[in-house]
Amino acid sequence: MFDKILVPVDGSEPSERAAHIAADLASRCGAEVIVMHVLEGESLYGDRIELEGLAGASDLVDRHVRRMKDSGLNARGEVIPGLCGHAARVILTEADDERIDLVVVGTSAASAWGPPFGRVAEQVLRFARVPILVVR
Repeated sequence: MFDKILVPVDGSEPSERAAHIAADLASRCGAEVIVMHVLEGESLYGDRIELEGLAGASDLVDRHVRRMKDSGLNARGEVIPGLCGHAARVILTEADDERIDLVVVGTSAASAWGPPFGRVAEQVLRFARVPILVVR
């Protein structure tokens, strides 16, 4: 059914739940899981300024990949730089580049005035060319 599953993680509870669900689905389908994190930064006069540390992002991704591999899954991780506010675009590009079959994305509780999902999850859901599983 699914050969490749992409799960973006950011350390939030919803993304942690999404990673668990992606691992469960992968174990049932024999799919590869790609755990990714968008390392957000800003561009200032041609220089990139990271808004978070690469070490922390790598540790987050590595923790999920290690847990999945310990469970016998085929998993790998990627930390991909992106501009602040463009995480959905990076996720969608990765899904296309890797020929992903399913994206499992966590979402925070939305406000009454915003989209029904968090901003990133809503953009991924709206523009993806593959099935999306949104996890609260």
